[in-house]
Order: sequence, then C-alpha cells, then structure tokens
Amino acid sequence: MNFGSASATGNVLEIDWFGGEGRGGNVALDPTSPGEIIGKTTGGTEDGVKGLGLLNLTTGNYDAFSYKDGNGGGTQTKTFTLDELTEAGVSLTDSYQLDFIENDDGGWGWTRMEEVRIDPLAIGENSSSTFVITDIDFSSDQKVTLTWNSREGQVYAVKYSVDMVDWDGDLDDSIDADPGDQTTRTFNLKDAGFNGRAFFRVEKAK
Repeated sequence: MNFGSASATGNVLEIDWFGGEGRGGNVALDPTSPGEIIGKTTGGTEDGVKGLGLLNLTTGNYDAFSYKDGNGGGTQTKTFTLDELTEAGVSLTDSYQLDFIENDDGGWGWTRMEEVRIDPLAIGENSSSTFVITDIDFSSDQKVTLTWNSREGQVYAVKYSVDMVDWDGDLDDSIDADPGDQTTRTFNLKDAGFNGRAFFRVEKAK
C-alpha cells in the first residue's frame, strides 16, 4: 500500500484489537525491523510487544506501530488520519506492508487483531500485492489456521518464510476465495517440513 494517494481527511487506517495489552510498561522502545525481532538483537528494551507494524518496503524498517491499550475491555479500535501517520514517520512516497508482530516469547498474555480497514485510495498500482492476515491460530498438532480479507472470485497464494527476507516458499499457490469478504485455510506445518519459527503472508495468485 502507498499512502501518497490516501485521503487527507478522515481515517485512512483503522485496526480493531481484542485481548491483552500490546505494549507493556517494561517496553522502552519499539522494534526497528523484522530482522531485529527474528535475530533477537533488540537488547531486551523492545521485547514484549504484540501489535501491528507498518513496514517500509524501501528501507526495510518499521515506521509506525499500533498496539492495544490495557487488558480486556472488549474490542478497541485504533484509528489514524493521514496527518497522524506522517507525524509518526510514515512516508508518502514509499510503499508499505502491514506486519502483525510479536516478540513476547514466554509471556502469558495474548492479543488478537480482529479487523483492519484501509483507505481504498492507498491500495493501488504502487502498493504491495500482499493482503492482511487478520487472524492466526496455532494448534498443538502443528497446524496453523490463517484468515485474511478477500474478495469472491479471486485466487490467492499463501507464502512462507523463516527469515522474512526469502518468500519463495508456498504453502498453497491456488486458493479460491471463500464466500463473503474473508477466507480461512488450515495448513499442516509438520507435513510442510517446518521445525521452528515461520512467517506467513498472502498474495494474489499470479
């Protein structure tokens, strides 16, 4: 997505959060990049977050974040106008992807991103073809269930990476959208040969 074409009035990004606090009181800094999270080179001052990061596809760094405030209390909606995004550091010339980030290893809390709404003007020719995964559920039998926003009649590919750099692997490269505006699929990670951390994203099939 690219916010250079987004509306100058009203909200251009809205996120619905549910569950626990996304950025605890002991967190001093936000993570800088995916590599920092994966490589665990944060030094501890950025550990303990569960939230949404806007990844700048030009620099490879996160320019802005959204977290749920506090624990419980039902669904909380965080909204951003174009001015608020630019004040947070978002560029109007670079393209972005949305990453659900979590480096709260060993923590007892959880946070769920229920829905993301983006100004349609920000999703155009200059935007990434990546779609937002709105829910991820891991089971004890090494299966993962992914849900993403979709459109009937479209075909999607679910790709994976172990380092968030190489995205050449496919869990499935031909998934027909479910009826409605969301698609859900379950994948057996054990059969796919995973043994450790993995990352997923959804793209429109080529």
